[in-house]
Amino acid sequence: MLSKRLEKIAKYLVKPIKFADIGSDHAYLPCYVCLQDATAIAIAGEINQGPYLRAIETVTTNQLENRIHVRKGNGLEVVNEGEVSQITIAGMGGKLIKNILEEGKSKLTGVKRLILQPNLDADIVRKWLYQHRYALIAEEIIEEDGYIYEILVAEQVHFTPRITEKELMFGPFLLNENNSIFQEKWWRERDKKEILLNEMRKATHTPNEKIQQFTKEIRLIEEVVDDGTTVKAIIQLFEKWVPKDYAESWDNVGLQVGDLEQSVQNLLITLDVTDEIVEEAIEHQVQLIIAHHPLLFKGLKQIDVNDSKGRIIQKLLKNNISVYAAHTNLDMVNGGGK
Repeated sequence: MLSKRLEKIAKYLVKPIKFADIGSDHAYLPCYVCLQDATAIAIAGEINQGPYLRAIETVTTNQLENRIHVRKGNGLEVVNEGEVSQITIAGMGGKLIKNILEEGKSKLTGVKRLILQPNLDADIVRKWLYQHRYALIAEEIIEEDGYIYEILVAEQVHFTPRITEKELMFGPFLLNENNSIFQEKWWRERDKKEILLNEMRKATHTPNEKIQQFTKEIRLIEEVVDDGTTVKAIIQLFEKWVPKDYAESWDNVGLQVGDLEQSVQNLLITLDVTDEIVEEAIEHQVQLIIAHHPLLFKGLKQIDVNDSKGRIIQKLLKNNISVYAAHTNLDMVNGGGK
């Protein structure tokens, strides 16, 4: 079964598909693509003998020898100039991907699309792309088996595209989406940089230039992740721990009132959403209430501001306070309500 990461990469290949997969890992991606598309043609490139032989075995097992050419060589030397229109490179460090592209520049003639998945140092790859007239057209960030991966999709252009320092570091599309996985990745990165920064400050010979660089990067990270703390982002993180589908069929969990895109600075956790709780939320400038018992349980036919529930909903909407409920799904989670 193909990994989610490789499936995401595959979806960015455009027809007619004629591509090279560099560092092909058993030729899983070329085989998947060619089995899905009877017209697709691929090159699977490997530098080492073991992976090269395993790639041949996978291609042979799938009876795709006439459409997938397994070649042994370093980087793009397995590709002839003008032979493919798309290239995928996945599962390597950003520096290695950049070196493969740099050393194989002459093989990129006619290559209109690059689909790259660096395991780290994605900013180095972005910088190379923009310096060599490849503009990003899409980015994705995914989590699989505890690891976070970025996928960069770039197309050749006839001008030198512009990109800001912040976009190089975070990715223009990922920065704009700013989803929960993005937030998680950059909180992790910030924590790592904080530890390194503290170690550098203790050093006998203080590396002032590196300290300044790390301090700047930490400040940028905090600026970006703080800006991205929305109701939606918090819910996405929360539901990784307490999935909605754990709830009983009769229950009403999830967002009850509010705006998913609303920015959140303050959050309140409660058992029930009462008038007193809403007043407390207003007083402390809370933007999101997470409650155990749903505010809206049975079908709501009307909102009458003269009854207690109607007044609560009116206050919530008037003060831009969202309400989220986790009830029987929370009870089912270890450490939850039961």
